[in-house]
Amino acid sequence: MNRKLFLIGIIPLFASGLSFASLIEASDAGRIAFGHAGTDASDVRGLETRLGRKAGYPVYEVEFRTSEGKYEYEVLAQDGRIVSFEFDMDDDALMSLYGQSVSGLDKTSALLIAVESAGLGMDDVVSRKVEYEKDRNGGHYDVEFSDGTYKWDFEIGADGKILEGGYELKSKGLPSMSSRTISRTDVERIVTDLLGGPVSDLSFHSDYDDGHRVFKVHANKDGLAYEAVLDASYGTVYSLDWEAVAM
Repeated sequence: MNRKLFLIGIIPLFASGLSFASLIEASDAGRIAFGHAGTDASDVRGLETRLGRKAGYPVYEVEFRTSEGKYEYEVLAQDGRIVSFEFDMDDDALMSLYGQSVSGLDKTSALLIAVESAGLGMDDVVSRKVEYEKDRNGGHYDVEFSDGTYKWDFEIGADGKILEGGYELKSKGLPSMSSRTISRTDVERIVTDLLGGPVSDLSFHSDYDDGHRVFKVHANKDGLAYEAVLDASYGTVYSLDWEAVAM
C-alpha cells in the first residue's frame, strides 16, 4: 500500500498526453485515478464515475475498490487535475498487517512518514496536527497537515504502516474561474431561496477568498441580519451567518 501513496508526489504530471481543449471524458478521469493509485484497470472493481460540481467547478467523482481497499477521487474536468483523494484500507488487509508484531512509534515519526509519503519535506509544511487514538488493533496516529496548496490527512498505524490517506486541493490551487459573473437578479434569487422568502436591505460587494472571486451579501429578514458568501461566477453558497438586528 505504501507504494501507492508514494505516487502522490507526481500530481502535476497526471494529465500528460491528454487534450483539455474541452472537458475531459469520464474514461480519462478513470485512467488518471488508476494511475495515481498505482493500479491497473483489470484489478479494479465496483467502478463508479459521476460528473458533478465542487465550488462551482465541474469535477468527476471516481470511486472504485481493489484488493487493498476503497479509493475515492475528485478529478477536475477542465484539466484532469486531482482535486481530492481518499484511501481506506479494507478490514481484511488491516488484520493481515496486524498479525505481525507491532513496535512503538512517536508523533514526530508519524508526521515524518506522512510528509514523505506526500512527496514533501518538513520545510513544506505550514500547519500540522498529530493525535494518537486507541482502536481495536492497539492504536494509530491521525496526522493532518497543509503545504499551503493541499490539505493532507493520514492514518498511521503504530508500526508505521499507512492505513488511510488523502488530500484535498485548496481553492487557491484551482484554475481561474469562468469570466462570467452572476447578476444582481441572480444574487437576489439565490438569497431569497436560501432564506425562504423576500428579504430587505439587500446589498453585496465583490471580494476575494484564496484568490477566488466571491460576493459578500448582506440582507435582513424577520429581525435577523444575514451575511452570505457566494461564488461570483456560479452563485454557489460558501457560508451563511446571522445575528439579531440591533434595536
